[in-house]
Amino acid sequence: MLAVLIVNINTVLAADPKPAEIEELFFNTPLSAAITLESGVTYLFSGRTYTKTNKDTEKGFAKGYPKILPGGWKGFPRVWPGISAGFSGKGKTLFMFSGKNKFGKETYYQLTDIKVDKGYPKEITDDWIKLPKGWSKGDLAVVGAAFYHPPTKKHYMFKDNQYARLKDLKVEKAYPKKLPGIWKGMPKNFAKGIDASTFRNGHIYMFKDDEYIRFTKTKMDKGYPKKIKGNWPN
Repeated sequence: MLAVLIVNINTVLAADPKPAEIEELFFNTPLSAAITLESGVTYLFSGRTYTKTNKDTEKGFAKGYPKILPGGWKGFPRVWPGISAGFSGKGKTLFMFSGKNKFGKETYYQLTDIKVDKGYPKEITDDWIKLPKGWSKGDLAVVGAAFYHPPTKKHYMFKDNQYARLKDLKVEKAYPKKLPGIWKGMPKNFAKGIDASTFRNGHIYMFKDDEYIRFTKTKMDKGYPKKIKGNWPN
């Protein structure tokens, strides 16, 4: 699905698209990833566009966003590879899942802040991250959404209607589990699978189509879901 979206967007993009055209593309394409940096800045990725929201922003995006990828992201191929999920690591380290290479192997990028580290992308191996059995099968991305939860120092990853909790990037016992699981109040359409997720300013955010929900710990806050346009990040 991600690859199809990217091909379509490449087809309709003008050589020098206007801000309004980029904004339309962003809001008309489901999110593929959401990542919050150590600084509190959050990036939302949608097809070949992305946005930036500063830590103290109450509504909307930073000036000049959304933009066309790779934009300020350094070290990626000239043609954006497509990202299915991403999450923060220790310090300024970031990870992005980037689909399969020409050999049919799932790959990922490691970044320091917004720059790709040397030697990436690499194939996903158990030495780096041990994912649930069966998640690497089929044509869909190996991970559909992910986020790091600083209060517990654990990662959460989602694929289709399942989720897993990881400690030191290893899946904990009894996982994966079916959604909604521990996520109290999660709407039924979100429980079928989410597009992206992130931890920001003490809350967990999950995205589906053009909407998002917010959790305090594992309970959805009142007033959600909300439309991304006109509401994010409140």
